Amino acid sequence: MHKRLLLYPNELNKSQKKAEIKSKQFLGLSKSGCKVT
Repeated sequence: MHKRLLLYPNELNKSQKKAEIKSKQFLGLSKSGCKVT
């Protein structure tokens, strides 16, 4: 139980960071003329 409570926020942070990176990449791509990697 305790391990899950400790791990859950970490997983949330990971998915949040991934979403932030994706949005930053998307903004960068749209600014640089929609280059697709």
